[in-house]
Amino acid sequence: MNRASKLVVVGGVITAATLGIVAAATPALAARAIFVSNASPNSGVKNGTVITDTGTGAFKSTAYLCVQLVVNPTSQVYAAKLLSTKTVTSNTLGKVVCKQTFNGWQAKDTKGIVRHCPLTSTDKNAGFVCGVALGDKASKGSKSASLAVFSTG
Repeated sequence: MNRASKLVVVGGVITAATLGIVAAATPALAARAIFVSNASPNSGVKNGTVITDTGTGAFKSTAYLCVQLVVNPTSQVYAAKLLSTKTVTSNTLGKVVCKQTFNGWQAKDTKGIVRHCPLTSTDKNAGFVCGVALGDKASKGSKSASLAVFSTG
């Protein structure tokens, strides 16, 4: 697994309703605990598919916010499916699991441009990927976070 392809920064506040939680991290943010999570399935996702995001190395027995998003790993611009936001709790070993049911969606990104998942050719050409982000609820993802990328088709 190429760690750089799985982890990106998605900082900042989305809306008060989501507590600004869309957060996954880069190694440059030393204060943040980055943990690896994987989406299953991670390819061939279509409407109605239940995506299971499983992460290990999360804070133990901690509430995490989980949300579907589209993100550009280079520019860190993102759009979130706000209605997919849910709270999950890691176990005593630091394992966290979030299930998201995928249905195609679109939302404005942090620059005001409408993005889609499944990705349009414009979204793909702009470097965006679909994913499920996990961020610790207490710090809105600034202390512990991860991103699991998936593709549709």
